Amino acid sequence: MRCLSASWFWAVFAAFANAPAAHAQACECHGVRSVSDEQRDSSAIFEGRVVELGPVDTGTGKQAVSLDVVRAWKGVSGEHLTVYVNASAAGGYSFLAHTSYLVYASGAEARLEVSSCGRTRVIDEAEPDLAQLGMGVAPFTPRPLQTAAASPADKAVVSPAAGGCGGCNVGHSETSAGWPALSLLLFAAATLTRRRRTR
Repeated sequence: MRCLSASWFWAVFAAFANAPAAHAQACECHGVRSVSDEQRDSSAIFEGRVVELGPVDTGTGKQAVSLDVVRAWKGVSGEHLTVYVNASAAGGYSFLAHTSYLVYASGAEARLEVSSCGRTRVIDEAEPDLAQLGMGVAPFTPRPLQTAAASPADKAVVSPAAGGCGGCNVGHSETSAGWPALSLLLFAAATLTRRRRTR
């Protein structure tokens, strides 16, 4: 009975003794990845500033991290992105709020994930990567065009009068009304001149 109890004791002890080793093995990354490796294997590469750290999902152990995209090199089509990190298990990357990062992410754009085994790092520590990546491209989200509402004056349409433009009638009628008065003055001047000559 004592031998059996001793055997159980050593078995339990060995299990607990090996637990840290198993955890360490799960956290272990296989070598340092190069920038070329990340360019080839990453789904998205971008510089982003953390704007929100979401709560950890107790079911999956994932945490959503929202970032404003400053510039991008691969796989980014908008100005805002959400990435997911493994916050409750080994291999997760720890982001800090209001901090800028060079992010290497994998997966679809709707579900990008970041691992601590990649080259994701604070932007101030990413100069060697930036030198190899180049300038990058600022993101752009197309927005629908908004047309200004037409004013009542713009909506008013002047219909032309029959036989010509509407604006010509006024000038034409004024000119026609002035001809009789001018003719009368010329006739009076001619009559006066003739009377003076006859005298």
